[in-house]
Amino acid sequence: MRDFFFCGKINYNLNFGVTEMKKLLILTAILFLFGASAYAASGDIAGNIYSTDIRAYINGVEVPSCNIGGRTAVVIEDIADENAYFYNDDLRALFINTLAPVHLKEGVSDSAKVSGNIIGNIYETDIKTYIYDTIFPSYNIGGKTAVVIEDLGGNQEFSNIGGRYVWDADARTISLEFMYDSHIYGESLDIMRENNVSMTVTDGHAELKSDFFRSYINGNLFDTVYEN
Repeated sequence: MRDFFFCGKINYNLNFGVTEMKKLLILTAILFLFGASAYAASGDIAGNIYSTDIRAYINGVEVPSCNIGGRTAVVIEDIADENAYFYNDDLRALFINTLAPVHLKEGVSDSAKVSGNIIGNIYETDIKTYIYDTIFPSYNIGGKTAVVIEDLGGNQEFSNIGGRYVWDADARTISLEFMYDSHIYGESLDIMRENNVSMTVTDGHAELKSDFFRSYINGNLFDTVYEN
């Protein structure tokens, strides 16, 4: 009697386990399919753009800005002319080749005096953004590309791509200095490029040593800087 009861109990538990296992497998499959369909695709909304009262300057030129993730962003197509960047659809990449003042469009955001209002959306994208030969984060804001000033430069020190920013909390301004073809280097910079001569820039805190090259990609003039 005891043996029969014991065996029956084992069979019952085994049957129960198999049933529950089937339910678990079905549930797992449903969750997997749901999760697969939930992956972000290009064009999906990924976040919000906010207005900001922070005024942004790039190489001395005031440009319109917005707030993305608590940081100061600028829209490349809104702040620069067509000589400053170009897009390659085959590579799915936007190349920024200069931030010289002559190629920047001066302006102030319409919402510059108001902070924290939602003024647009960020969208998922497979487009990559480069400055010189370095890829860095960017955001699709509906057919245009936004980049964050804090990603373009180091905090009061030159970054590895030749930029630095200074935040003034009292004035509510952020100012980015970025290397470009200017009177500081003049014709000597062109000569250095042509002869592949290294150059070093120091500010007492950081050092940038790079080789400059000038080349053409799809008919567009492209300045490239390589770190040594």
